[in-house]
Amino acid sequence: EELRVIGVDGGESRLLYRDEEADVNPEEWSEDGSQILVNIWRHEGVRQLGLVSADDGSLRVVRTLPFSGVYITESTLSPDGRFVLYDWQTDPDGEERISRIHWILSLLSMQPK
Repeated sequence: EELRVIGVDGGESRLLYRDEEADVNPEEWSEDGSQILVNIWRHEGVRQLGLVSADDGSLRVVRTLPFSGVYITESTLSPDGRFVLYDWQTDPDGEERISRIHWILSLLSMQPK
């Protein structure tokens, strides 16, 4: 799937990111407009959260969920861009009971050194 952006003037869209092996769903722009938080569902079943650069379209995966059968239901960036708050739903025993797990991920600890 493709992630595209378009200017407020309604001009031509620009391709930021493409991955034919995944569905890429935009969640939220960072406050400074430099990144887009994305929810990625790889076709082999892996779920990930990532940040796509608005400048060059590079993807930085910030979290890969530890097992299949989970669904990221919501994710958002903190106003200062230092954290991602997200939750997932899972059905661990194959029953209809759904549990929600909430997580906060620090992006500061994930900066390249």
